[in-house]
Amino acid sequence: MKKYFIAVCMLATAIGASAQIDEEDKQLFNHLGAGVSVGMDGIGINLATTITPYVQARMGYNFLPEIKVKDIEVDVNIDGNNEQVIKNTYKTVTGKDLDIPRNVLIDGKINMNNFKLLFDIYPSKTSAWRLTVGFYAGKSQIIDAYTTNCQEQLSALTAYNEIADDYNAGKYASMVPAGAPETLPIAGVKLGDYLVRPNGSQAQAYLKVNGFKPYVGIGSGRAISNKHRFSFAWDLGCQFWGTPTIYVQDVPLDKEGVEGDGGVIKTISKITVYPTFSFRFNGRIL
Repeated sequence: MKKYFIAVCMLATAIGASAQIDEEDKQLFNHLGAGVSVGMDGIGINLATTITPYVQARMGYNFLPEIKVKDIEVDVNIDGNNEQVIKNTYKTVTGKDLDIPRNVLIDGKINMNNFKLLFDIYPSKTSAWRLTVGFYAGKSQIIDAYTTNCQEQLSALTAYNEIADDYNAGKYASMVPAGAPETLPIAGVKLGDYLVRPNGSQAQAYLKVNGFKPYVGIGSGRAISNKHRFSFAWDLGCQFWGTPTIYVQDVPLDKEGVEGDGGVIKTISKITVYPTFSFRFNGRIL
């Protein structure tokens, strides 16, 4: 029994020693690790390597499972001052009454996927605290938004906008009665600071940011631990993704000075820096 006990102790000592990196090791790309993470940047997987005892590199992929936000209430930009003008114009040209939509609802889908390359910089060979710099790169179209009701009314607004375009171009000059406005307003759905014109029976838009997103952050923990085979780490930082812009059919929209609803879509359209907080589980392979 004593022999078995000694053998087990020797084996445990050998395993413990193998789990540590020699202090004299220069760590020049000679260690490899892998990790999985979860946080505000989604679910991530990465491979890591040591560059020096002070620098490690992580390369991986993060994806955010599709999130759907339903039934966001938005308004149409028709107020009491121009509503009657719009209705009269539409009836004069088409002979039909215009039913202006109320309580328009939209759904939004959020989806972010990125490749990442990050460098962890440590103040000493044994420090767990670090500065992280690098970038995320991937899908720039992160939100799709589309109306889900009022299809017939939106179709009528699409027809009205075509009439308004022709009217503003002077096509109906001979039909314009005295005292009529020089131009007709364009009708659309108010989405944050943007005005989205309906296209047929639906108003659709999507929000884009920069595909290349520089990253700066801090954290604690090493992707490849000096002492342990497995370890935990956390990251806190920001992706700099630029000013989000609303697009319709690949055409960027200018802010119209309207102030509409839009919930999370409206909020994200004003954010130029995306905060990131995540936890990571690491394992050393070599």
